Amino acid sequence: MLRSGLILAGVQQGQSGAGEDGVLTVLEAAGLDLRGTQLVVLSACETGLGEVRQGEGVYGLRRALVLAGAETQVMSLWKVSDAATAALMGEFYRRLGRGEGRMAALRAARLGLLRGAIRPQSEETQRAIRLSSGKPTTGRPANWQNPYYWAAFVISGDWSSITLYRTPHAPR
Repeated sequence: MLRSGLILAGVQQGQSGAGEDGVLTVLEAAGLDLRGTQLVVLSACETGLGEVRQGEGVYGLRRALVLAGAETQVMSLWKVSDAATAALMGEFYRRLGRGEGRMAALRAARLGLLRGAIRPQSEETQRAIRLSSGKPTTGRPANWQNPYYWAAFVISGDWSSITLYRTPHAPR
């Protein structure tokens, strides 16, 4: 459980904070107190992978987050497109905010990419997608219908809707 983890932003610049190395190992994640945390989304590449142990299952971030008390985890199983992931997660969060269940929101966001209802907003993003996919850079808008763009994300845990909390001073 020491070989898996997340490298956090700022680690290369030494901005992790006093006594911190900028790496959250699976062992450290398992020791966190995440009781009451309704949803943890790890949208980076391959965050749902781990070491398989016969008779024990998969040791990785998902298991560590469950041990720490997180109700639901969303993770990726392979390398993902930054632009498609941003669009997918944006739609996922919009749907969660409207009260949809966690699984239903992820499913609807995936279907949005599959059906072409969610598309890159800028021409620059569309061009980057075409370049990263190895397809010719024509004037046609890029699309994310290929499962590579949306099928990497899996959800584990509670599938119901989340409870949104408002602070007393938050505008309504």
